[in-house]
Amino acid sequence: MSRAARVPMEPTFASLDELRNHVSGCRRCPLCEGRAHVVFGSGSPQARVLVVGEAPGRNEDAQGEPFVGAAGRRLETYLQIAGLSRDQVFIANVLKCRPPDNRNPRVEEIAQCAPYLREQTRLIDPEVIVTLGNFATHFVLKTDRGISELHGRLIRAGRFSVLPMFHPAAGLYDQRKRPLIEQDFATLGRFLRQGACDAPEEGQLGDALAGIGEEATAPALQAGATGGSKAPAAGVSAPPADFDPVAYVNEPRWRAASLGLDRMRALLDRLGNPQRRVRCVHVAGTNGKGSTCAYIESALRCAGYRTGLFTSPYVIRFEERIRVCGDDIGPDDLRDVTWRIHQHAEAMEAEGLGHPTEFELMFAIAMAHFADQGCDIAVIEVGLGGRLDATNALDASEVCVITPVSLDHTDWLGTTLPQIASEKAGIIKPGCPVVCGPQAPEAHEVIEAAAAKAGVAVRTPAMDALSFGSVAPDGLRPFTYGGRPFRTRLLGRYQPGNAAVAIEALEVLRERGWNVSERQVRQGIEQASWPGRFEVLPAAEGRPAVVVDGGHNVQGARALAASLTELFGMRSCVLVMSVLADKDYPAMVDAVLPAARACVCVTADSPRALDAADLAACVRERAAACERPVEVSTASGFEEALRHAGEMAGPQGAVCVFGSLYSLAAAYRALAVLGVTRA
Repeated sequence: MSRAARVPMEPTFASLDELRNHVSGCRRCPLCEGRAHVVFGSGSPQARVLVVGEAPGRNEDAQGEPFVGAAGRRLETYLQIAGLSRDQVFIANVLKCRPPDNRNPRVEEIAQCAPYLREQTRLIDPEVIVTLGNFATHFVLKTDRGISELHGRLIRAGRFSVLPMFHPAAGLYDQRKRPLIEQDFATLGRFLRQGACDAPEEGQLGDALAGIGEEATAPALQAGATGGSKAPAAGVSAPPADFDPVAYVNEPRWRAASLGLDRMRALLDRLGNPQRRVRCVHVAGTNGKGSTCAYIESALRCAGYRTGLFTSPYVIRFEERIRVCGDDIGPDDLRDVTWRIHQHAEAMEAEGLGHPTEFELMFAIAMAHFADQGCDIAVIEVGLGGRLDATNALDASEVCVITPVSLDHTDWLGTTLPQIASEKAGIIKPGCPVVCGPQAPEAHEVIEAAAAKAGVAVRTPAMDALSFGSVAPDGLRPFTYGGRPFRTRLLGRYQPGNAAVAIEALEVLRERGWNVSERQVRQGIEQASWPGRFEVLPAAEGRPAVVVDGGHNVQGARALAASLTELFGMRSCVLVMSVLADKDYPAMVDAVLPAARACVCVTADSPRALDAADLAACVRERAAACERPVEVSTASGFEEALRHAGEMAGPQGAVCVFGSLYSLAAAYRALAVLGVTRA
């Protein structure tokens, strides 16, 4: 935008008395009674940014100084984040004279105050209009959507770019708002550097600014509460009837892993950076990530927060990877959000930036959905590693959690524990405290060093303060941590340890201002559910017990064997096993053999699967090497395998499906055919 076109304006601020000379009828406005010194404008006529809202500072002083007082000083600090000085900002302090209980501008108020704002806007010709809080946002934009949903989202309205923000004063009484405000001002700075006219979302100016320059051509921002499906944003067509979001995301062309953050950041930027509108808990690690995420999300939900949960891979349904308040994303929302992202992804490919991968698409869908749904906080599970994982496009998190690290994905992350720990620790950022689960000393040392470099503290669960007993008759496992009693329906012997990590993360959140009581933590731990993690299914009459476990690496196989032995005794289970060929499956077999008396091998439902015959040969070889008599067979599918395993186990025995998360959906379907269903 040309700076030469700007028209000088005097004076640089106007009191209410001066305003009365310009705005017809303002003298008779009942809102002005007894408030003759309200400052309606302060700043430079050459300002790049017009700030609309209640100016932080002594707003009712005749001097017109909006940068005094605690909130005023905070505003100046925030402007520095955006790379702005006072003389680059004009504050239009409109509607300050409204009654305190008036939360939305009335028609008569707009009629009285809009001419002033319209004149200021025309003369200043700002690059960006910033609206502070709900009141100013409703005044400037024709929308009923709240600031919690719109903040940090640049909206193209007419020829203006409008950026709603939380009011700086909000950070004084709610410390959770501070990082959101800082992110919003960082967004403002980035848009000023890159060109604010490229606003990704379109809306319509309200009556306050309508008529300045070009009229808004896009429809108004859709009104309505968060949590519902909305009409497509302007410039984004509705999805065609035959669009299949699952088929699109699973398209083989972009299913291959490709680590790096450039594509992910570019896609999120095109979407208006939805990740900046939701606070997050970021969870990395090798084992226990999913369960730890489930515990944290459950407790936050019990505390009354609107929660998001993003995990991978899915176990039963594709939609379960993205949940809001415990509910999977609905088919209509999945279709609409995926279509919106599809259009940006196709444009990226056409521009030579590369099409986002399957996982990048899923993460973008999740963050867009969480923002659309007005989530207060989302728990985000890392996909692979951490440092270069798509989820690390998050700018900041309320807390970073690293669960136990072990050797896995060595072709991507490194062949030693320190190398893998370094990748996991890549999610640590300045200002984000770290909770680190129990680690081998060489892994813990790497994580501590990364935290020290970021200037953040590391909190480690006191595992010597953790004790647990056997599964109770009600099907829950009791445990105590730090002398406090808890219960969990996740029955694996390792689950109290995962819960301890989650409890520490929740304690950090509490210290950062999140209101989660001790009772709500206990309730959340008890109510958390997680499919395929040592899940004991109700046994049908005359049939053996069935355990479904997604353990898919050596550490997971060891934990599974310990839990099976605890519940059923040594050499008591018939295994139904499937694995991926790129795993250390010989070591997995060694780990689980002490709990097995037979093994039925199946080919997993994955292009990376190890053939059942090759797996059976490995089991026979490892059993012979340790002189353990184990009956080994193969099956063409899970229904055949489970029928055979059930016959071998007998009514008093147990069958355990394990080896790959990718096999669990097929296993659950086969179990349902056999009359065994999840509770």
